[in-house]
Amino acid sequence: MNNFSLMNFIEKEIIKDEESMDMIYFDLSKSLFYYGDNFRYPRDKRSSDNFNIRIFLYQFMINNFLLKLKIFTNSITGKQKDKIVLSNTYFDLTNDIVKLGFNVISPIWTSSGSIRSSILANYALLKQTEKIKRFLNRANFNQLISNTFLNYTKLYQRKLKNFYSKYDIRGLIVPYDVPFFENLHIKIFRDLKIPSFIFLHGLPGRYNKLDDNRTDYLIVWGDLIKQFYMKYGIEEKKIIVAGHPYYNNFNQKNLRFDLKNILILTKGIPGALQRGKKGYTYRKYNALLYLYKIEKVLKDLNVKNVRFRPHPSENPRWYLKYININFYRIDNESLVDSLKNSTLVIGPSSTVLLEAVYYGVNYIVFEPSENNKNIHNEEIVPPFEGSIEGVPVAKNEEELKTILKNEEIFDINLFNKFIKPKFDISFLKDLI
Repeated sequence: MNNFSLMNFIEKEIIKDEESMDMIYFDLSKSLFYYGDNFRYPRDKRSSDNFNIRIFLYQFMINNFLLKLKIFTNSITGKQKDKIVLSNTYFDLTNDIVKLGFNVISPIWTSSGSIRSSILANYALLKQTEKIKRFLNRANFNQLISNTFLNYTKLYQRKLKNFYSKYDIRGLIVPYDVPFFENLHIKIFRDLKIPSFIFLHGLPGRYNKLDDNRTDYLIVWGDLIKQFYMKYGIEEKKIIVAGHPYYNNFNQKNLRFDLKNILILTKGIPGALQRGKKGYTYRKYNALLYLYKIEKVLKDLNVKNVRFRPHPSENPRWYLKYININFYRIDNESLVDSLKNSTLVIGPSSTVLLEAVYYGVNYIVFEPSENNKNIHNEEIVPPFEGSIEGVPVAKNEEELKTILKNEEIFDINLFNKFIKPKFDISFLKDLI
């Protein structure tokens, strides 16, 4: 354990309660890291230094009205009170789950001010939930680790547990287990002996025994991803391969590989940490170094300019202050359109590898590294470290140039190993 880690010190000497620390770790780390103009919506832009009481009261009244309207129009009806599955997955699983005989309801923390989908809540709980959401969004580090807040979350947890125990809830499906509300509900449902599931989004950039391992089951896209999790110590019996409905019936025969219209993905830094991820050394200037390295290689091959695409959490304008704007121009298209129009994609560890192949364009993994640690000192995990034959991976500029010269192509036969060809969640009927 790193003896110079503030988070480890807080965990050991201040909070001490394992469950509380686990629930707020993600938000604590955001209060430390999610700052700077390299992010699109950094925490310093949410500052309450210019607090306006009129605006606050106006927003409070509007929010209160919307919450009441939400409860009035979207509380579950008699038919919906049986065989409930709470779900907030990345994509809509509602129809697939309904076909299995269950009612899909939105979890309480996903309600916001929307009045579109049914929720399982009462007004008091919904109001408390919104209060915690606002607090997590604006609170500083001291406020987050205060006994006042931690005790409030325990009270909130008890109220939710008592509320849920009155309903016929069969399961919880979430996209991850790190943020506060997902983490909290997994714990509540574990106590209620109701099964919980993570429906994973894509290819993980990290594996460990803590993250993605809090629920009873982990649903992944394909057999290779399951093998990667098992390699890092997750029990085989809890990992289920389901595929993904969007990628059914993959039928690409050839992948485009040309230097005419290259798309570059950035290697940005996260705005928050995951508890099981150790050894990071995040320096935002390394995100610039990543682009400098790619530019050097491509210029040697007479490429005049490329498009670059930051992560949605990043601020593209920040990059323009530091990189060669005659070589790099911002990619403003939707990801799908961008991939369809690209003749080659170069990027770091990312699920876009599979999305690019799905849309018929080759993806070269570029992860500058030493001793299998990337430019942020993170461990590089399969398939991005070169262990899977058929996935083009470059660990330095020389290897990248070689792959480009030799036109090394992603083996399309691997696609159905990363993503099961036919989406299937019929296993839920037996488990919930």
